[in-house]
Amino acid sequence: MDLKTHGQLVADAKELKKLDQQIVKSLEDGNGKDLPRFIVEFSELRKQVKTALIDFPVAQIHDSAALEVLSKINQNEYFEADKIVLAINTQTGESVALEALEPDDIDELSSKLYEWFSHYEYIEGLYDIGSLIVGVCVPPALTSYLEEARQCYAFQQYHGMNALCRTVLEVGLQHYAKRRKLLHKAAYKIGDLDAYEPGKLIGLVANPTLRDRARSLYCKMSTALHGSKHINAEEAKSTFKEMLSVVQDLYR
Repeated sequence: MDLKTHGQLVADAKELKKLDQQIVKSLEDGNGKDLPRFIVEFSELRKQVKTALIDFPVAQIHDSAALEVLSKINQNEYFEADKIVLAINTQTGESVALEALEPDDIDELSSKLYEWFSHYEYIEGLYDIGSLIVGVCVPPALTSYLEEARQCYAFQQYHGMNALCRTVLEVGLQHYAKRRKLLHKAAYKIGDLDAYEPGKLIGLVANPTLRDRARSLYCKMSTALHGSKHINAEEAKSTFKEMLSVVQDLYR
């Protein structure tokens, strides 16, 4: 990611947080006139941020405030604006989605498609699945495997995605152990990693909750990888998001 793109993402993330706060303030002040405008601006800016992230399997963000906002977007966590729109939907019986891509949005992104595959499905897949948002440098191998996993998801190759997600988790665990000097120097070489199989690497994770999440996720992905389970679209998305969340927390 170049400095210009990084700077724009940081600026947009901070502006998004500001808009979220303005939406809450409009309600508190009884200023209903500005509320629709703030909600539309929030929706468009979040869509712009998610669209910008399509090109980056890993987004290394050096600003802590922006990192928090982008992580929230990537994990589909609710902002105050989302809660307010949900409340409005409940009261009015309407169903308004804040960040759904319109056909025109997808057409604008169609340069990324392959002619033999529906560009609507491809773009929606990349837009929906998100990126790894971290504040530090990650190994090139992790970025490479993650990008392949994203492509598999976008092209609906869910079993391939599952296998690559497990690899991303393994690389993340190995890097976690290296950064904390928990591995012997000789074990840094791939050929010497037999002594540090995934179960032992997971056991090196200090946070017990994160350790349990990593173990549970690894077991779930292994079950499908060994042919014991078929993966549908919903399960694939859940697995990918869970993998991003676990790996992201390994870098906190």
